[in-house]
Amino acid sequence: MKRALLFIFFSFLSIIGNTASQVLVLSGGDNPGLNHYSQYLQTKTLYEFLVNQYGKEIVSVYFGAGNNELHQPIPLDVHKKINTKQDKYDKTDLMLTGIISNNHPATKGQISSYFFSPKILSLKPTDNLFLFVSDHGMPYNFFEDKNAAPYSNNCIDLWHYDKPFINNFTNESHFNKACLSKNELRSLLEQVPSKHIVFVMSQCYSGGFHQLSVKLKDNYPSANPKICGFTAATEDHYASGCTADADGATYQGYERSFTENYTGTSILSGHRLKSPSKDIFTAHQQAILDDMTVDVPISTSDYYLLQWADYFMRDQFSSRIANFNQQAIQKLFNDYKNELKSINNQDLNQFVNLSKANEAKIISLFPQFKEFTQLSIAQQTKKITALEQEIQEQGDELESTWEGMMNLYRNVINAQWSQSLRQHQITHLNSKIYQFEQEFYQAIIKQDLYKHPFQLEMYYLQYLSANNNDKELADYQKNRLHIIRQWAKDKDDPTLANTIDYYQALDKKQQQLQDIIAKNENNKQLLKRILTYNKIIAAWVTLIKINDKTALDELQGLLRCEHSELIRRPG
Repeated sequence: MKRALLFIFFSFLSIIGNTASQVLVLSGGDNPGLNHYSQYLQTKTLYEFLVNQYGKEIVSVYFGAGNNELHQPIPLDVHKKINTKQDKYDKTDLMLTGIISNNHPATKGQISSYFFSPKILSLKPTDNLFLFVSDHGMPYNFFEDKNAAPYSNNCIDLWHYDKPFINNFTNESHFNKACLSKNELRSLLEQVPSKHIVFVMSQCYSGGFHQLSVKLKDNYPSANPKICGFTAATEDHYASGCTADADGATYQGYERSFTENYTGTSILSGHRLKSPSKDIFTAHQQAILDDMTVDVPISTSDYYLLQWADYFMRDQFSSRIANFNQQAIQKLFNDYKNELKSINNQDLNQFVNLSKANEAKIISLFPQFKEFTQLSIAQQTKKITALEQEIQEQGDELESTWEGMMNLYRNVINAQWSQSLRQHQITHLNSKIYQFEQEFYQAIIKQDLYKHPFQLEMYYLQYLSANNNDKELADYQKNRLHIIRQWAKDKDDPTLANTIDYYQALDKKQQQLQDIIAKNENNKQLLKRILTYNKIIAAWVTLIKINDKTALDELQGLLRCEHSELIRRPG
C-alpha cells in the first residue's frame, strides 16, 4: 500500500512538473482614455481561467495601472460606455477601477523586468512560455530610417500616463514609453531558456509579431520554430472587438471569440458557455469561424506560408530547387487546387477544411461573395486592390470633413467662447465649470493637443478619470455645444449660431461616413480573409510539390510549436 501511495505521489509530482511552464497575461491600454472595458473583461476572464487551472505561481497578469484587490492607484484606469436605446451616438461615459487579483502595472519597465524574473530564467528546456496579449497595438511611428517598411516593428501599446493630458502617439518620447516593439520583445525573448514561446495576440497590427519567428534568410523566408503564435490581424490592419461598450451585439471579434472558446466562459457575464477548448490551436481555429469581422486571424505557420506566397507571386525570383525553375513553380502555385488533389497531408487537409468552412460561413452571410470565391488568386488580389482604393477615397472625404470641423471649432466657435470666458462675460457658468473650461477645453487648445475631432474623447476621459466621474462635468460635456449655441442666440449672434449648426451637421456627416467605411471595410476584409487563406494553401501545396525540404522542415517546426499545450491540473 505504501509503495502504491509513493507511486501516486511521484506521478502527481510529475504532472505538476509539466506545469512549470510560465504564462503572462498582458494588456497595457495606453491611458485611461483608451483602456476600454472589453480589454478589462477579456484580460480578467483569461487570467481567472488560467490561474484557476495552473495557479498564481505559474500565471502572471499585468493590466493597465495595476489595480488589484490590495492596491487601487488613482486614476481610474478603465473606460466603460453605457448605451442608450434611443441614440447609438448618445452614450454615458463611466471610468472604472480595473481590479484583477494579483495584478501588476502594465508599464514598459514592469513588463521588461518580468522576463528577467527567477521564474522565467529558471525555465527548463522542456518548459514553455505562453504570452496572451489583449491590448492595443500600432505600427512603430518614429523610424530613423525613412525607407523602413511601415509594419516591420509593430508595437504592443503598454500603460503610460502622465497627468493632466497625454497623447502617446504624437510625441516620440511618450511613444517609446508606451510602445513595446517587436524588436524590443525579440531581444527580451532571446534569453528565455524555454523550449517554445507561444503567443496569442488580439491587438491591432498583431500579425507583425509573427516576425519574431519569420524573417528573410538569403532572400528566402525562414522561421525559428522556437517562437510561434496566433493573431487576430495581419501586420498591416487594425483588429476588431476593442470597445468601451461591451454590451453583446456590438462586441465582436477575435479577442472575444478566442477567449470564449479557450475558456468556455462568457466575457460579458462570467457564466460558463461550454467546455473549454482542448488547446490554444483549437481555440484559434474555432475563433476563425465565429469571428466575422475585419479580423483576418493567422498563425505563425500561416504567416510563414504567406511570405512564400508573396515570393512565388513576384515578377521575378530565384528558385533554390534544381528541378524547378520560376515558370514551373508559378504554374504549380497558380494551379494549386488541382495539385492539391494528389496530396495527402494531415495538417494541410485540416487547414483546407477550415478554409472551406470559413468560406461557407461568409457566403451564408453574404451570398453575393460566392462569385469572388471562384476567381483565381491573381483576380482576387486585383478585386481587393480596387475595393481598397474605393475605401481610401471615402477615407479622404472623412479626413476632409474632420479638417473642416477643426477649422470651425478652433477659429470661430472656441475662439469667441474662449475670449468671453477670459473676460468673465458668461455669467450662467458656475466656478466648477469655469475651472473645467480652463483646465480642459482651453488647455488642450493652448497646448496644441487637439488637432482632430476624435481626440477630444481621449483627453476628456483622462480628465473625467482624474475627477472621479464628476456628474456635473459629464453633463456639461454632453451639452456644451448646445450651451454655446444658446449663448450665441441670447447675444444675438446668428453667425456663431449658424457656424455651430454647420459644425453639428459635419459631425453627423463624419459619423455616417465612419459607419459606411466600417461596413465596407468589414466586407472587404472578409473577402481578403478568403484570399489570404487561399494564398496559404497555394504556397503549402507548392512547397510540397517542389519538395523544398528546408521550408517544409521549418513549417513542421512551427506547427509543432503551435500545438504546444499547457497541462491542466488534475481534478
